[in-house]
Amino acid sequence: MIPSSDEHTDRMTCSTTVTDAFESAKDDFLLNFPKGSNYDFSNFSTIDDVYNATDQIQKDQAKSGTLRNLGKIQPFLECLSSYAKVIDTFVQVKPDILALIWGPVRLVLLISSTYMKAFDKLLDVISQIGAALPAFQKYAGLFKGNTQIHQVLCVFFRDILDFHAIVLGFFKHKKWSILFESLWPRYAGKLKVVQDNITKHRMLMQGEVTIAEIAEAHSARTRSLEEYERSHEFQQRQDFDMVFASLAPNLYDEELERLKEKCVIDSASWLSSNPQFQQWFDASDDSIRLLWLEGIPGAGKTYLSSIIIRQIASRKDPLAFAFLNYRQKTSPLGVLHSLAFQIVLDNKDLQPKLVSAYDKSFRKLTSSVEFAKDLLKDLLVGSSTTYIVLDGLDEMRDSERVILVQALLDLQDQRKSLKLLIASRAEHDISRLLSGKVEPIRVHEANHYDIQTYVDRRALTLISDLGLDLEVGNEMSQLMKPVATNARGMFLYARLLCDTLVLMGDLDSVREEVNNLPNGLDEAYGRILSRIDDNLSEREREEAREILGLVACSAVPLSKTEIQLAVSTSRGGNPSRGCRRLFLDLIQRCGPILEEIDGSIQFVHFSIHEFLFSTQSAPGGYLQDADVNASLVSMCLRYLSSECFDADLSDDVLQSNIMSGAYVFEGYACLYWLRHVKKAGAARNRDLLADLRQLMTARRNTGFSGDAASSSKEFDRFKDAQPDIFDVLIQADTFARRRWREFCLSDNDLSDWEYLDPLTLSGAQLRIRRSLESALCETKSHRHSCQCSSLKSLYGEHIYKCGRYGCPFYRIGFKTQAQRNQHMKVHTRPYKCDQEDCPFFELGFRTQALLNVHLKHYHTDNLARSKTMPRKLGSDAEMASFLEDAVKADDFETILDLSEEARKCCVELLLTAIKEGSSSAILHFLMGQVKSEDSFRLGSRSRSLGNDIFRTAAEMVNLEVFRFFPLKTDPYSLYLFSRSFAKALTMERSAELIKLVFPLCRVRAEWFFNGLHPSRPDIHEEALVLECLHRLPNLFNERELELGLRTLASGCCSIPIATFYLAQGANVDGRNNLTAYTPLFIASGKDSMEALQFMRFLLENGADPEAQPPNRPKLSTRIGPKNCLRRLGISWNALVAQASRRRDNPNRSDTTSNTGQRPNGQPL
Repeated sequence: MIPSSDEHTDRMTCSTTVTDAFESAKDDFLLNFPKGSNYDFSNFSTIDDVYNATDQIQKDQAKSGTLRNLGKIQPFLECLSSYAKVIDTFVQVKPDILALIWGPVRLVLLISSTYMKAFDKLLDVISQIGAALPAFQKYAGLFKGNTQIHQVLCVFFRDILDFHAIVLGFFKHKKWSILFESLWPRYAGKLKVVQDNITKHRMLMQGEVTIAEIAEAHSARTRSLEEYERSHEFQQRQDFDMVFASLAPNLYDEELERLKEKCVIDSASWLSSNPQFQQWFDASDDSIRLLWLEGIPGAGKTYLSSIIIRQIASRKDPLAFAFLNYRQKTSPLGVLHSLAFQIVLDNKDLQPKLVSAYDKSFRKLTSSVEFAKDLLKDLLVGSSTTYIVLDGLDEMRDSERVILVQALLDLQDQRKSLKLLIASRAEHDISRLLSGKVEPIRVHEANHYDIQTYVDRRALTLISDLGLDLEVGNEMSQLMKPVATNARGMFLYARLLCDTLVLMGDLDSVREEVNNLPNGLDEAYGRILSRIDDNLSEREREEAREILGLVACSAVPLSKTEIQLAVSTSRGGNPSRGCRRLFLDLIQRCGPILEEIDGSIQFVHFSIHEFLFSTQSAPGGYLQDADVNASLVSMCLRYLSSECFDADLSDDVLQSNIMSGAYVFEGYACLYWLRHVKKAGAARNRDLLADLRQLMTARRNTGFSGDAASSSKEFDRFKDAQPDIFDVLIQADTFARRRWREFCLSDNDLSDWEYLDPLTLSGAQLRIRRSLESALCETKSHRHSCQCSSLKSLYGEHIYKCGRYGCPFYRIGFKTQAQRNQHMKVHTRPYKCDQEDCPFFELGFRTQALLNVHLKHYHTDNLARSKTMPRKLGSDAEMASFLEDAVKADDFETILDLSEEARKCCVELLLTAIKEGSSSAILHFLMGQVKSEDSFRLGSRSRSLGNDIFRTAAEMVNLEVFRFFPLKTDPYSLYLFSRSFAKALTMERSAELIKLVFPLCRVRAEWFFNGLHPSRPDIHEEALVLECLHRLPNLFNERELELGLRTLASGCCSIPIATFYLAQGANVDGRNNLTAYTPLFIASGKDSMEALQFMRFLLENGADPEAQPPNRPKLSTRIGPKNCLRRLGISWNALVAQASRRRDNPNRSDTTSNTGQRPNGQPL
């Protein structure tokens, strides 16, 4: 039948509409690939182009031995082929439409075949999409004469293009192969949405379909993809925020902004013209990748670093930085965490990698510098030139900065795109690490012009502020010029003098000060202290000393109001009256050595702290650490004993106290009073005992039912004289340690700890914090006459505190309750399984990612294995597998519930727990199960089993095992395990591990020392060992110290470690008997510069060059002394004579280079 003209016109119109729909879909797809990109599909418009590509891929894979089964994508290709035929026949699309079907398939197969993990994943996805697509040839009859169904073909076209766009979008990422593990899950999830859309759209092929249904299909497709993106973004942000809150890295952006605001000059033009800096600063020039800004204290290194950081940031180059200072006590691990977070904050694609490290290796991430360094290395893979700037490295502890610098230098060796800048003083250990790697730029030798500019601007500001006339202003400007000359490269000196001159009342005083300028920083500091002692009344002097002591020795920086209330309490003031009525000007009282930074009072430079405790400030030091801590603990105890903390305080009085600012010092005093008791000097015991007695009387918890498990030795001085006070201190310390890691200060957990505190302070704290929070408005719209502004001026903006004692946010707090609540999830397990019969329905998980892993393993419909929940597990193998997963997820509750089943496979579970770094609870439980097993006590099996456990623990450095097992292990087994213990020390040198391991392998102490000492000279490892030894001063007896000295002589020849052994009482010629070798004789058998320096050190400390075992060649004929002239430029006999002279005259100026000590006697 010939169609009528109207029917023919309708069909033409409909066909045109369908064609337009295909063209529109094509245009939308190509928006992903702008003109000029490498994605041109026009030449690949048939399935043969794809087959040609797969043939080539299989040939290449056959050669490389990586052949894959490409047959699994055949159904997908056949579906596309039938689809292409249908649209070519019934819609009569142009060749460029067909090219968009085949071209992208060919391209993604070729790209992914270069990386087999991606290729395998892509094949799986293509196979799944192929299974979802309908067999279009079966519907050929449906398309004839049904122009409306042609629109459905366009729906599928958009699905196919969605698939192509997502996969190509993944491969468009420059680092797709490097970041595959982090990036792929997001794209795989989106492809699953496309697969689900295709499955839904198949329903449109089943019968009659309306235009409205087709339109809804298009809309639903778009919505589903958008919803996935939103959901994924939200989940990724939530997971990252959780990790950020848990690790709480220190970011330095606020410090950078503060330095910018305080920076009077912003030129540093002398540095910009330095060729060495220019090459480092040029991202395209890799000839100089390490820069060292070296300078004397106060040279302006920090301000210079801030200028460089801002210049790099303005170019949008990848950048991470840190401003380190002595108050933060930042660890190397903390710095590496900060650098890692800064990098991923600027690159969201990297965030999943960090979250994954947190979920899979939480304990390593939070304890291992090596692991954090490797994570940072992974984050830098394939990156463009990345800059890391570290300022204030010299303000870290010696051993810690060595670890940090070594880690960053190792990182730079492995990542050629990394450029590193270090700003510090020329400390010996830093110089040794950087020697030969970089030529320092000495800031203090090049910054005179900048200092002069600074002084001139300060003069202009002073003249303007005082409104001086032209004549007086000119004289003032001229008077201040010598300050720059006298500064000798020290910005800090210029600042202090300018601040001092500002305080002068008249021109004559300024003239007098300028005519007698101090010589250097120490003299400038000394004058400020002299003004305190000479110009203030006795009360004001005492207040000034207390203020300086609080700034110098407080555990964390204190705010102005905290210091004011602490000093007032010390002076006999009533804390209940609060700090509203306190007007003490801290900076005016102490002079320009203090400043307020981010709400806390701090020294303007860390060298002031050093000066106050040095003998240069006064005989014995202007401040003494023990005395200052005694003063601080007195302030804390008097404050906590005051009526502010009475349990029977009425709500009205409590609220009145809050409004007066009575509790600004509460957080610090409650958290740190015990710390200051431990550090207080015994000379002030009488005053301390009186304050402690007052605290006990006022705050004794009559319902106390806890225990006293603290092993702290710092309280032993109270044991005999005041046993009741000693008991309370031990109880309080035990509670503080438990609360640090177990309890939360919240209403819900009150019953957990209320009666474990020997004092009533924790309960009072909870009541105070609850009342303070309730006084704030709950919403952004404030109540009429609310007190929010007043309270925040007293207690700061961050009033909502974390309840976990050991969390930094216990003191730092949050601005809003919502922020605090979000953070508290870190300390709980908020992500619950939705299956009511699952143990994790109640237990939950720490993060969404862990919950997702659980759901994937146990609650999917099509599991390859029949793995279900424990109550349904049949075989022992399935149960063991489930319990192993529970150990890996750190789920003690599940293991406890299944303790009978866990006993059957306790050894295997314990080895897994040790490797995974499981919690102490799991380790103790499983170790107890192992010890109760008969097999552990059966002859050789016992030793074999024990050896497996100890070897694994040693390799993983899991301290809990070393603490628990030796309690019931026989001496012979300990002898067998000594090598495993020593091996642990080579992998993780920590004071705690040494303290645990040494008693266990005392019987073979030489193995211990071989494990403890580096096998060859290594400043990084030596610093670690020395740091540990200083924390354990009385661990070794004299014989063991001498054994350690002999082991050093045969190994790394470390002078700093030898200095420690000699100071502890080792005999420099120590040996077991007259036939044994002395340390000097042992070292003489080595041919190295380090060995000769070590021998010189031993000689200068009294070693006898004639002491040697009988029937052995003379020491002078051994290889070391024979090469002495060649290596040291002096003969052996002359070296012996020189050492003797120096021993007799220890004040000779050249001893420093040979004794391994600084002029002040401290080890290098």
